[in-house]
Amino acid sequence: IFAMRKRKKTAEYDIGSTGATKIARDLAQHGPQKMVPIIQERNGLKVGEYDPMLAFLDVFGVRRGGVYKSMMEKLRERLLQYLPHMDDEQKRKLFTKALGYADVQELRPIIHKILPYFNNVIPEELLPKLSKKLKDKDMYLPDNAKHQIWESNSQLGIRQLSVLCDKYLQHHAKRNSMHGKLKDSSRENIATENASDMGRNPLTEIVKAGQASWKLYQLILQITRGGFVSKELQGYCRLRLDLVHQSAHLSKSVNDVYLKDPVRKLAEILRDSRTEKRISSEQAKAMVKEINSVPANHPVLGDMAMILSHPDIRLLLHRGITKLVGIQVTKKEMLKVSSFL
Repeated sequence: IFAMRKRKKTAEYDIGSTGATKIARDLAQHGPQKMVPIIQERNGLKVGEYDPMLAFLDVFGVRRGGVYKSMMEKLRERLLQYLPHMDDEQKRKLFTKALGYADVQELRPIIHKILPYFNNVIPEELLPKLSKKLKDKDMYLPDNAKHQIWESNSQLGIRQLSVLCDKYLQHHAKRNSMHGKLKDSSRENIATENASDMGRNPLTEIVKAGQASWKLYQLILQITRGGFVSKELQGYCRLRLDLVHQSAHLSKSVNDVYLKDPVRKLAEILRDSRTEKRISSEQAKAMVKEINSVPANHPVLGDMAMILSHPDIRLLLHRGITKLVGIQVTKKEMLKVSSFL
């Protein structure tokens, strides 16, 4: 009978002050080394075993997402509170670990708060390790840090810049389709859609990356040249001209990336022509001179071809050259008539 009663007996655990007293007594009698694992196992508190706790929360109708978010926010606040008191080595360790969670919105501010302690740049010794481990999380970093990582890892840089270039092409393809809508579409609606779409134009991100370093600018040129040769899309022509013109607007010093662009002078001539909506004979001669200054089969000729194949430039050249040829023919005929007279 005693054995049967013993088997039927179920484990009962007290909570509150009674439970705390019992746990304290067990710890005092048997020691923490023995009792802590037992308490953890009884109550589902082993490290990594959260299912009992989560099931308990489900009973009360508590959203798990809300719990996770609250935990991360508490963690963030505690780390930011201790950040000013950490030494440089502790900050480096925290920064390295935090980068693995760059895609988590609640923890991302930790990265942004640590960077000013490093003058807003990633310490050089961390770059090789980070550029291999981030796996697209670099897109969530501040521009300076992101560009540093792209420059350190060219393969990653080309992949991410290619994504931005593809977004640029899609952006302009969408704008062109908008302009080609049916005539009965409201102009007001199209203008509104265009205005909202301009906010998502990735050109700004591409230009910022190019201005960060000459190496990244060269990677962008490599992408545009490859895309133009293989796909012959007008979007690459627009991107190449937009890149050099926007870089000119961001020019801050005589040593910046813009001055190294191999088609800068040709782009400046074309910019003046577009502003005046005409090509003078002097501008035509200057363009021919720039093109002739490049050796045969040089990659820069591809850049020039892209710029000259820009839809607006091509139309402008067609009109301007036709007009110039007409003037030259007229002058020759007038010389013949005058010599005959």
